[in-house]
Amino acid sequence: MNLNFQYSVSAGYSDLEGLRLPVAMQDPRDLRFIRHGESEGNIFNSLQEKSALTPELEAIFLSTPNNFLRLTQKGEQQAQQLGEWWSENMQLKIDRAITSYYIRAEETAGIFAKAAGLENSIWRKTSFHIS
Repeated sequence: MNLNFQYSVSAGYSDLEGLRLPVAMQDPRDLRFIRHGESEGNIFNSLQEKSALTPELEAIFLSTPNNFLRLTQKGEQQAQQLGEWWSENMQLKIDRAITSYYIRAEETAGIFAKAAGLENSIWRKTSFHIS
């Protein structure tokens, strides 16, 4: 498996077991992963599974690049609720957060950070590929 990390900010790099990671990430103490909230893509897949997708909607979804699909209202609420839960229940200081360039991931990160009181975290966009 080939892992390829790309960062949109300059940082000191070193080679760690074949992976190029920013120096600041060489020895993370805790990692937490948060998936984006419900997105338009989730609705598309659900309608497709139920055979309830109209040709017009299908054309819209198929012509929209995957990274442009946004959160639904429910997805925004999920990110808000997670941020509120995090601020009430987690005693973990966040030094930085990394989000992909997908709009739904950026939306989730922003809503989550505001609700969790983490607006001043360092947000770095990255693309992550596994091949």
